[in-house]
Amino acid sequence: MTVRVKLELTLGSIFYQNIDADFTVKGFDEANTEVWKQDYDYIGPEANDLRIKNNLHHYVFEARKWSKTLTQTFGQPGLWETRVREGVVPTTYVFQTTVEPRKVESYTTSWTKTVDGGNAIEPINKVTHEYRDGRVSVINYLSWSKSEKRFVDQSHSEFFYEGNSVKKIVTYLAGEAGPYSENNYTYDADGLASRIQHKSFGAGAINVEVDLAHQSGDRLVKAVYKLTNGTGFEYEFENKYGNLKWDKTTRASQLCSEGTFTSDKNINPLKHLGYTDYLLRNYSISNRLTESVNYIGCSFPSLVPESYNYVYDADGYPLRATTNFRGTSAKTEIEYTYID
Repeated sequence: MTVRVKLELTLGSIFYQNIDADFTVKGFDEANTEVWKQDYDYIGPEANDLRIKNNLHHYVFEARKWSKTLTQTFGQPGLWETRVREGVVPTTYVFQTTVEPRKVESYTTSWTKTVDGGNAIEPINKVTHEYRDGRVSVINYLSWSKSEKRFVDQSHSEFFYEGNSVKKIVTYLAGEAGPYSENNYTYDADGLASRIQHKSFGAGAINVEVDLAHQSGDRLVKAVYKLTNGTGFEYEFENKYGNLKWDKTTRASQLCSEGTFTSDKNINPLKHLGYTDYLLRNYSISNRLTESVNYIGCSFPSLVPESYNYVYDADGYPLRATTNFRGTSAKTEIEYTYID
C-alpha cells in the first residue's frame, strides 16, 4: 500500500518548506517483532507517497533531518483506510518539529587566484559574532594585514533590541569613540522590516532610507532606496521557498540590471542572525548555487559571480563556500565556524 507523508520543519523562526530528508518505515508483527524495513529519500517541497508492505500488524515511521528523528506509530487498519488510491483524497501524515539553529561563530573570506599555473590564496577579511541571551549582540569586522600577517580590527557593530526584533545597529570604527554609522528598523504588522534608515556620520556623509513593501506573504518584495544626495534606486525581487528567484534594479526610468538565481536546500547561517541587512545581502534562507545577471546600465561590476560550490556539515550548514566568477579563474572562498 502507499502512504502519504509530509515533513514540516521550522529552524529557529523560519519555516523551511523545500527540504529533503531520510525516511525509514519499519513493519512489525503482533509480537512486536520487526519483520520488514525500508529506507526512502524524501524530496521536498511536496508531500511524498511511500510504498510500504501491506498486512503487517503495525508500522513505525521515522523522519531524520538536522540531527532530529521524528517518529510516529500506526496500526495497519488505519493506514489501509487512509492509503493513497484512485478517486479518494488520502490522509497526509505530517511530521512537524522546531529545531534551534546553530550559531555561526565566524566566517573568513580569502581570494584565490592562479599564479604561474598554481593557486595562490590570500586572506581578505574575517567576521566574528558575539551572542547574549541567545541573540547576536556584537559583530566584529577584521581585515587582513599583509605586513603583520594577521587580522586586525576594522570595526564592530552593536545590536539593540525591542522585544524580539532588532531595533538599532550602531557601528564603530576601530579606535573611535563616536559611531561611524547607525541603522534603525521599523516593522510591519507581520514582523517584517518595512523601513531601514542608514545614517552615516562625519563630513560629507550620505544617509540612506529603505522602504520595503512585502506582497504575497513576503514572496514579492520591492525596496525603494532614497539617498540624501538626491539619488536613489528601486530593487525588486521574488522569493521562492524563501530564496531569491529573480531580481530587477531600476534607477528612475532606466533598467540597471535583471537576474535569475537558483539555491540549494540547505541552511544559510547568516539568515539566522535575526536581522535584515539594509542591502538585503542575508535575505535568502538557503545558499545560492547559480546566478545569471544581465547588467544593462547604471554600473558594471568588474567581477560577476556566476556559480557557487559548498562543503557542508552533516546538517547542511556550509563549512566552505567558493564563488566562481564569469570569465576568470579567480575565486573567493569563505570558511565558516560555528559555536558548539
